[in-house]
Amino acid sequence: ILGMGLSADRETLYVGTGAADFGTDCAGTLWALDPDTLQTGAASYPLPTLRATGTCFGTGRLGAPATNDGRLWAAPGSRTLGYFDPVARQFATYAGPSALPGALYAPAFWESADGSRMVISQSPSQATEYLYAAVDGTIASPSIPGPIYFGVATSRDGAVAVVDWLGVYDTATWTLLGNATIADGTGFAAGAQVSPDGSKVYVVVADSSTFLMARVDVFDTGSLVGGTTDLVKLGEIAVTDQAADCGPSPAYGCNFR
Repeated sequence: ILGMGLSADRETLYVGTGAADFGTDCAGTLWALDPDTLQTGAASYPLPTLRATGTCFGTGRLGAPATNDGRLWAAPGSRTLGYFDPVARQFATYAGPSALPGALYAPAFWESADGSRMVISQSPSQATEYLYAAVDGTIASPSIPGPIYFGVATSRDGAVAVVDWLGVYDTATWTLLGNATIADGTGFAAGAQVSPDGSKVYVVVADSSTFLMARVDVFDTGSLVGGTTDLVKLGEIAVTDQAADCGPSPAYGCNFR
């Protein structure tokens, strides 16, 4: 399985299968499944070559997000942004109205729950991100300091985003609303989510010694600690049901499996 994505209407699960590296033959299939039964009867589509160089349509390193304009997104090549249109039942490369400002190297995608916006990270090591707006198909280059290493989570409409489990932004202007800072010596951030209305950020905190999930810190996205860029912490939610054995690599096994 190369990746998967759920349509914006939650009616179809798309799964890309094939070799991890297509090479030059581009062998692979995009399956349209019923998410309730996982039956493959709906439809299937050969994964095509979208560039003259022979680079194939892949589903990105973090899945294949769907936006509410009906597009299922992927990165078919290092300098190409592609998508599948389920209505037209065809693959295409993004051709505007905006120009893609730079190349994509192993990009990652994070879409809002309502499918109206999508953050695109150029690569794990490149400090360039893009924001796709489904309402008009435009791509902007927001000013987010540094590359995205761990991920992005957004409010339902994508208006508020937490980046790398720390910085919280207003995505209309990518203005920093504040940082969801974990107090020194109390653990480290292992993940985060934004409430549907964007008013709160929930940060999963892991124990620095055992790597087990210890608690969830809750922050107010509209209030700052006086004289700082730290968001006001509203409280904590204890995590009482923890993993008993995280395997040979506890940091990975407890937090990312």
